[in-house]
Amino acid sequence: MNTKTILLYGSCLLLVLSGVLFLNFSPPQNDFSSKVQSSLREIGHQLLLYNADSTSLVRPVLQRSPYHYQLEFQSALKIDPGVLASQFQKSLDKAKLPNSYRVEVIPCTTDAIAHSFIMNQDTKEDIVPCQGRILPSACYTVHLHFTELPNKADSIRYFTSALLILLGSFFALLFYLISIRREVKKKDKPANTNIISLGKYHFFPDQHKLHFQAQEVALSSKECELLALLANRPNEVITREELSKKVWEDKGVIVGRSLDTYISKLRKKLQLDQGIQIVNLHGVGYKLVIGKEG
Repeated sequence: MNTKTILLYGSCLLLVLSGVLFLNFSPPQNDFSSKVQSSLREIGHQLLLYNADSTSLVRPVLQRSPYHYQLEFQSALKIDPGVLASQFQKSLDKAKLPNSYRVEVIPCTTDAIAHSFIMNQDTKEDIVPCQGRILPSACYTVHLHFTELPNKADSIRYFTSALLILLGSFFALLFYLISIRREVKKKDKPANTNIISLGKYHFFPDQHKLHFQAQEVALSSKECELLALLANRPNEVITREELSKKVWEDKGVIVGRSLDTYISKLRKKLQLDQGIQIVNLHGVGYKLVIGKEG
C-alpha cells in the first residue's frame, strides 16, 4: 500500500471519527442537568423508602439556577443526616457528577435551613454536621448546590480531541488532494514528442541519447547535431559543405577532418541495427539509409 493510499484511508477514517464525536457531542449543561435530575429523584426515592413510604410521589426536580436544584416530596418525611449524606454521595458518584457540592434541607413553612452539609473534593474533607440527629417528620425541600463547574475539563478535552481529529483529517486529505493534483498535472503534461524513430532505435535529440530496446547510447553534442540533420532527411544526400556549415562553421569553428571522425563514431553507435547505414558518397556528402542496403 503506497503513501497516497494510506493518506486517503487515514484521512477518511479521521473524518468519520471527528464526525462521530461532533454528532455525539451535546451541550454539557443539558447532559449535566439530566444527570442531576435523575440522581435527585433516586435520592428522593431512597429517602421515602427509609421512611417506609413506597406510595407517595417524588415531585419533579426544579432547577433554580444552572447549578442549583430543588427536590420536593408529596408527603411529610423525617430526614436522617447520615442517610441523606450517604445517598447523595452514592448517587452522584454513580452518575459521575462533581463531588464538590452543598446540600441544604429547608422546611416548607420557612426559609430557615434545618440542616446542611458540604462535600468538597479539593480538600478531601466532608463536613456533615448533626449526624445521628434525625429531623422530625415534616414537609421539607432538599437543595443541591454544586460548588465547581461540572465536567468543564471533560468538555474541553472532548471538544479539543474532536477539533484535533478534524484538523488532522483536513490536512491529511488536503495533502492527498495536492498529491493527486500534482500527479494529474504530471500526467497532463505533454510527453516529449521530440522523438525520432530510426529503425529499431529511438533518437532523443533534446536528451542527446539513443535507445535500442533496453539499452541507452549516449551521444555527444556534435554527434547529436549531425544525426539530427541526417535523420530529418533520411535517404537523402546531404553535402559535406552543408553538414560542416551547420554543425561547425556557423559557430566559427574550422572543421578539417572532424566531420569524418564524427560520422565514424555515429556508425559505431548505430551498428546494433543492421538496417541503418550512413553511406558516404565520395566527394559529395553523406546520407542516412534506413531499411535497405547501399
